[in-house]
Amino acid sequence: MAINRGQPEWKFHFERRWASGLRSDGPADHLRAGRRRYPFGAGGRCVRECTPAGTIAVLSFGVLLDGTPVLELHTPSSQTSWTHFNPTFVATSTTHVLGFAGERNGSDFDPRIDNISLECVQNCPTATVPEPASLLLIGSGLVALMSVRRKQRS
Repeated sequence: MAINRGQPEWKFHFERRWASGLRSDGPADHLRAGRRRYPFGAGGRCVRECTPAGTIAVLSFGVLLDGTPVLELHTPSSQTSWTHFNPTFVATSTTHVLGFAGERNGSDFDPRIDNISLECVQNCPTATVPEPASLLLIGSGLVALMSVRRKQRS
């Protein structure tokens, strides 16, 4: 999945599949954040499932940036629905490894992740309108206003 909004170009490269019963601890995605420093927010949903039914244990779920936790969720055994999370971090390099870790407590219950996205939240690049195009837009607007005013007078 590529998220484009001018520069920088943000991309996810999915490397792992999450499935029940598999221990997956380590980097799952790579984030490329262009050449400059930008703060980003990553959002998504995680849920844990019960296998076998009725034996849900407390799960830990983590989001890591270059191996450093930026979010750790410790859900109680009563939590069985989707939990939304939205950690924020600052991209300080052109490439970061964004990882998702499950089963940090050693249980056999995997979190499910879905709907992962990136969003620029500060110092975001803006699309600039070239000078000739902006003059054309202003001129078109003035012509339209003049024609509306003439119709109102008649």
